[in-house]
Amino acid sequence: MGKNELAIQELIRAIQAEKWGYEFYLGASQRAKDLKAKKIFLRLTQEEVDHQLALKKLLEKMDEDWDIEELTPVAMPGTDLPSLKKIAQSRISDKEALEIGIKMEEAAVNYYTELGRMVSSNEDKKFFKQLVEFEKEHLTSLQKSYSVIFDKS
Repeated sequence: MGKNELAIQELIRAIQAEKWGYEFYLGASQRAKDLKAKKIFLRLTQEEVDHQLALKKLLEKMDEDWDIEELTPVAMPGTDLPSLKKIAQSRISDKEALEIGIKMEEAAVNYYTELGRMVSSNEDKKFFKQLVEFEKEHLTSLQKSYSVIFDKS
């Protein structure tokens, strides 16, 4: 498999992971009891959609035309997270949802850093560097929210 084929496969996996993130944050926002947690989950829901669309544009640059609506949500590579169905059925707490979000964003930073190494053009490398920065912002935001809401010693 050529480097370009591998990059295409990984971009598809990235879109699936962003879809998983969208579904997760949407569900977390609907179940959240704390207003701060609800707000961050809602913001991240929209940002996951933005990431899906940006990744789709990168696929299109590689002459790939995928209907991202048809792709199945899959957790970010490098995570050992339960299925969305299990998460929804278990009625996780705001604290658990923030912890899952933190794990997911940590994995996203690592994954997109690796994808940035796989692409060849400077423009695509810049794209993944920017995506890593967005994911780091998500991670920091989740960590701060966690501290504000739950580290009340």
